[in-house]
Amino acid sequence: MEVSLKIQDLKRWLSLFDKITGTIEPETRRVELFYKNGLWFKASDNCAVLRIFVGESPPFEGARTISLDLLKAFTSDVKGDELKLSIQENLVVLKAGNELLSTKTSRISVEEREEDEEYVCTVVKKDFENALNFASSNLEEGAFTGIIFEDEMVTMYGAYEEILTISFLSTNLSKAFAKKIPYATARHVYKFLERLNVQTIDVYTKGELLSLRYPFLELDVCGDSLEETEREQLSRLLQEKPLEVLHAKKEIVSRLIRKAAYLGKNTKATLVRDGETMKITFRGPHVLYSAEFFVRAGKDFQVIFSPKRLRGALSRMTGENLVFELTSSHLRIANPSKTQMILLKID
Repeated sequence: MEVSLKIQDLKRWLSLFDKITGTIEPETRRVELFYKNGLWFKASDNCAVLRIFVGESPPFEGARTISLDLLKAFTSDVKGDELKLSIQENLVVLKAGNELLSTKTSRISVEEREEDEEYVCTVVKKDFENALNFASSNLEEGAFTGIIFEDEMVTMYGAYEEILTISFLSTNLSKAFAKKIPYATARHVYKFLERLNVQTIDVYTKGELLSLRYPFLELDVCGDSLEETEREQLSRLLQEKPLEVLHAKKEIVSRLIRKAAYLGKNTKATLVRDGETMKITFRGPHVLYSAEFFVRAGKDFQVIFSPKRLRGALSRMTGENLVFELTSSHLRIANPSKTQMILLKID
């Protein structure tokens, strides 16, 4: 079987596969080629599976796999506009101009199960991308990003240690759905979306999977079920009435948090109000840092947090101003539109 492919198209597809597979596990950095009413490319990070329809081709049996890094290296600077892709029994061959790449492979079975699919909504790709980036900004390996489609809203959140990040995206929903996506995959999906040059994407459920669609492209993402108790707890936190509201310039707050993160490295910092002064402080083995946020009388409180994680969340928060809301259990830091929110638990 032989087809002609445009080199620029192939480079664009490979860059999307590069973002989905990530760099942590080298064994995932492989592209599978298979036939399903045409030629498809497929790659996965063992949770997210990206399939791209390449174009019409003669049919062939089974699937072939080839190293993603091998494909990237070969196509990085080949001359011309097109290349020839040939799939043989035990070989995949690429030829562009006077260059040829031949790699041994073996035929494997095509594992493409049919799943029940239901349309959920259509979202602006950039908004969905930004919401996912913010909600996963404070997480680490082993944590999860929750995604809830409910009440004409997409809610994404990430909880790690003392910081909870939440983002909101309005949309028209055809179905309620919720999943918890592993942190590494959430970041892979964000980087894939960042590279994907489209205006909108369609969201589906595919069995138990979350599926993002665009013509000739589909991304299926695994995840755990979201327990009702977790959703109820999140709802209670969001419904808490603010006892006090303050406003600040993000630039000023971010600068102080960045400095605390740099000076304190992995040291926890404290945000405290005692009397009229609200300030951030941290103590290291040989250093004490303190900076005032506000001078205004109000309710005394204290929160302990990682300045590194708070810095990451603030850097992804949109807008020039911040809203500080003090509730009975948390300090909420939000952008003026309340589409992004950071919750710090009161100590």
